[in-house]
Amino acid sequence: MVYNDGFLYLFGGIGKSTTESRGMLNDVHAFDVNRKIWTLLTTTGAPPAPRWGHSAVLVANSLPRRLSSSSSSTAQASSSSSSTASYSFTEARRPSGALMVVFGGYGASFYSDVWELNLDTLAWARRATRGTIPLPRHFHSAVAHFHRHTEERAPADGEASTDEGEGQPRRSIGRWYMYVVGGYDGTTTHPDMYRFNLENNMWQNMPSPPEAVRRRGHGAIIFQNSIYVVGGQKEKCKTNDIWECSLNNFARPTWEQILPLGEPPSPRQFHSVQIDVVRGVIWVFGGLAERNENNLYCFPLLDHGQHSSMAPSEGSLEGFRYLVNNELFSDLTLVAEDIPVPVHKAVLFGRCERFRAMLGGVMKEAAQARIDLPNIRHDVLLVVLEHIYTGAALVPAALAVDVMCAADEYILEDLRLQAEKIMCRAMDADNVVDLLMLADKHRLPLLCSRCLAFLKPGLPSVAQDKRPVLDELARSWPELATLIKGWTIS
Repeated sequence: MVYNDGFLYLFGGIGKSTTESRGMLNDVHAFDVNRKIWTLLTTTGAPPAPRWGHSAVLVANSLPRRLSSSSSSTAQASSSSSSTASYSFTEARRPSGALMVVFGGYGASFYSDVWELNLDTLAWARRATRGTIPLPRHFHSAVAHFHRHTEERAPADGEASTDEGEGQPRRSIGRWYMYVVGGYDGTTTHPDMYRFNLENNMWQNMPSPPEAVRRRGHGAIIFQNSIYVVGGQKEKCKTNDIWECSLNNFARPTWEQILPLGEPPSPRQFHSVQIDVVRGVIWVFGGLAERNENNLYCFPLLDHGQHSSMAPSEGSLEGFRYLVNNELFSDLTLVAEDIPVPVHKAVLFGRCERFRAMLGGVMKEAAQARIDLPNIRHDVLLVVLEHIYTGAALVPAALAVDVMCAADEYILEDLRLQAEKIMCRAMDADNVVDLLMLADKHRLPLLCSRCLAFLKPGLPSVAQDKRPVLDELARSWPELATLIKGWTIS
């Protein structure tokens, strides 16, 4: 199922069994979210074979944003009641230029084919795929991601080139990709990930995820530049873990397990996973655990704390993401680790108190076209700028400490709290004492309380050499002193 511009589109599945189909379907239904009306759609072109356990993703299309009267299909309402008798799906929807892309599933056999349904014309077409095609499967997950990057542009006819390509004009390009993770072929639960280029129909087998990601019947969403995989069935047991696959390195995505706080859902498969892109929250509903479940869980990826209602939503600022580290309309350069980063004074002035003081007052930076920032790493600066521009940055766990320090310096309280919570999730026996000292130095109450709770049973054996540091810290910290005294008594 996919959502597009006020409508849910449902393809195929398994229902009431018949001799001919064994219950497997290949019809398409649309649900008008505002009017609460289902419509059975009449599509054109040869459709995919009946199937279930497949995936469907929504991608943008370069087709003109208009309906062609010659190719548009007629929709039939599923209800003939008086309340829906005058309803017309064709009139209710708007042209969107979007495609629903279907991959794999199980029907007469296991499939690895790719189909698209044009949601304007309702015409089916099969993609002629090439490259390293995934093995047939169902119960996999799939997400669509628009990847934007810059590349060198070859000189046009009559345009002078430079030696070794230096100084060649650069252009910003973007392409849609579909990522497929895991799945099952009746014998094997796959531990792999594939990327499908929706522009040239090329499949690519990506570096394998960790063995722990091998699963089927799981859920997956895409948020910012990361795929999040939730729960599912492993070879011998169900799971409720969460894994993040960062796509920042386009050639070699990296995987990391997320360790959430709070009470997690019970291990399960066949659940529904969705993302609220405005609030940065993953929602998990239902699924098959020890029994069929109908409970609802949420996991905040971006938590703005008690002032969340005041925080700018990602939806309202998402368009600014294109300007991060982009020379287009740039009027200022920041330099970190000798690497220049183009920025925009108006955005920094309007969104960051520290930059407002630097650029709008009598400080020397106000008259400079280039500002050196010696106290911040380049990769950390990019995270800070993403937060300033969009209000929603994804903080890698490896950068959480540095991002927190930078957020402290640039007075970005929401980003500071976000980094603090990531440090809480990354806490272990090796780093808990260091994190406690950091929490004390930077006045991080949440991290402090989590560290003390972690240390309550006793000091981990791997941290015994840091006992003198804790004893010294406890001289001015009554709560820590009481905790250490409890170790002695026990």
